[in-house]
Amino acid sequence: MSYEINTLTAVCYEGTTCLINKFGITNEKQLEKIEADYLMISTIQAAHGITDNLIKIFSRYIYKI
Repeated sequence: MSYEINTLTAVCYEGTTCLINKFGITNEKQLEKIEADYLMISTIQAAHGITDNLIKIFSRYIYKI
């Protein structure tokens, strides 16, 4: 996932432009990979009727609109 970071207002790990995250990952490339994997796993689960993870992921964005 690509996104732009405003380094003046973003909450990043010290000395990086990597956003603080629940995985504790401080490397942007590793964070992009885990985010993509997490979304893929959640999508597969949703295809099997387990929607909890996707609801958590997308509810953050739905409520901001």
